[in-house]
Amino acid sequence: MLQTHEKDQNDIVLAPGTLKEQLSVFSEEQLQQIVQQANQWAAFTRQMQLMDGVARDMKVIPELPSEILRPKDTSALSKIDFPEEGGVLTSMDGFEYPFRGFPHHDFVDKIDSIKKFSRQLMSGFYHQLKETKKIKFVTLLPSLWVIKVFLRSYVYVIYRVVERFLIKPERYCQFIREFYRAFSIERPGELEKERQFRLHLRDTLCMIMEFDNAYRFRAQDILPEVSKEALRKNPAKELLRLFNLMSSREHQQEVKDTWKLLKLGIRLYLKFDKNLCKLIQHVFTQLDLEKVKLSIEDIEYCTPRSDYTFGFKANPTSEQERLIHKYAVKSKLNESREKVWKESNDAHQILFEFQKKEVNDLQTRIKNLPKEEEERLNAKLNQITKEYNDELQRIIKELQKKYESRHNKIVDKMSNPEISALYQKHLEERQIMDKKYNKLLEEAEKIK
Repeated sequence: MLQTHEKDQNDIVLAPGTLKEQLSVFSEEQLQQIVQQANQWAAFTRQMQLMDGVARDMKVIPELPSEILRPKDTSALSKIDFPEEGGVLTSMDGFEYPFRGFPHHDFVDKIDSIKKFSRQLMSGFYHQLKETKKIKFVTLLPSLWVIKVFLRSYVYVIYRVVERFLIKPERYCQFIREFYRAFSIERPGELEKERQFRLHLRDTLCMIMEFDNAYRFRAQDILPEVSKEALRKNPAKELLRLFNLMSSREHQQEVKDTWKLLKLGIRLYLKFDKNLCKLIQHVFTQLDLEKVKLSIEDIEYCTPRSDYTFGFKANPTSEQERLIHKYAVKSKLNESREKVWKESNDAHQILFEFQKKEVNDLQTRIKNLPKEEEERLNAKLNQITKEYNDELQRIIKELQKKYESRHNKIVDKMSNPEISALYQKHLEERQIMDKKYNKLLEEAEKIK
């Protein structure tokens, strides 16, 4: 039976009308609870903002580019399903298909930290080897067994981290469930320590790919290209071919460098660690490639990605081509909005710096002046402030017109009338919601 998490039937729904009419459905006790919860949440928000401000002041780099607030599309969760066959389906507003998985922020943050730490560790190791003289490197070859011990120790450490928040295997998405199944099959004559390593590596990789869409979608894109026959003959050579193919589809040099490091490890290390080589060969040959490849749900969520060219884009089906076109239009609109946001932010910053300089100069001159001169300068200060606000409003209105003009041009260029109609409907719904929100704000101000 399909289990679904939606709104509770006992939830109170606000009736249409003014804010007073809407609040009239609550009892006095309920209103007090609402006010108390609102105050607690406001206090918590203020405390978090204060802590974030202190953290920014303490850091050498206050904010990374990815942490700066930018205008972007957000999608509200509408429904969570737990199908009988397993997995979790997360439905979101604005998407036609549910997302296969549940990207909880706590899991995603932990996995992201593990991923970044692993990447930097590989990068540091690579650069140290690069700086080492070749003759010294040759003398280190007999001690490669140390790397084998280090690799198994590192996998165990990462496993102990993810072990604290492992999810049930049946709640993995279809691809990860298949990956988990293939990894769970024992090899003939497998020793106990190798079995433990296999299970630790299984859980670590499954958790990383379940909560990291970037790696998961790439793996689903590239694994169906594997040749099991070539893998049985020479696992290292087949893996290198797959990584070369994946690297050719990457757009970012940083990610290409990551695959370059892994290819170096495959060339040097797999020839030495025969057990790991056999484990990779065993797992990949057990995979059912039909359950591995991208589904139509996955395709909708990976199509908007601009950092990688997925294989299905070379020869898409009609449904895939429709999704590609839809998100190409959406991408153009986002680029337009990002450009307008940058122009608005730059203009605001220039005006702010100009006003700040003039106000500081006037405030310095106002000190210890006769009263008449102080009043004259205060009037000038107020005039500068008013001119600044008027100019800022003029720029904002001008940029809004420019943004609307770009929107209209992009919409006019859309060849698919269905997508154009959906986009116009989306704009109308947003305008209606904005009017309702502004009306509620006005009612709230009247009550104050």
